[in-house]
Amino acid sequence: MAYFIPTMYNITKPVGQGLPNLADDVRLVQVLLTEFARSDFGWAPPTPLAVDGMYSENLRQWILAYQKRVQRAGYNVVADGKVHPMPMKSKSDWSHEVGGYHSTMYSLNSGLLHWNREAHANVADRLRLPCCFEVL
Repeated sequence: MAYFIPTMYNITKPVGQGLPNLADDVRLVQVLLTEFARSDFGWAPPTPLAVDGMYSENLRQWILAYQKRVQRAGYNVVADGKVHPMPMKSKSDWSHEVGGYHSTMYSLNSGLLHWNREAHANVADRLRLPCCFEVL
């Protein structure tokens, strides 16, 4: 059977309070959160989220709000204000679970794909992300 595997975006290092917060990783999380908020209304904090690659208390609040929104939808996500890289076994095998919980990074991808496939597809162009890489 033919099938399509959509693009999945991932971060290199964790994003959150006391974590590495690499600028490119933070920027990706910021873009996914802001695009999701434009597509699924009512859950985001009132303070706009800058897409500047800088970790802030406002970003922590956005991550927490998103995680709580996903929990309300019935998914087993840890609401800790942190986003960890999605485990990948191969180029086409992304794990949606980390330690028995749904991955926030996976959820951001799949949620935006569900609510706004076009916005998800445009993330790579918006951030000028490379199209391919090797997974060990």
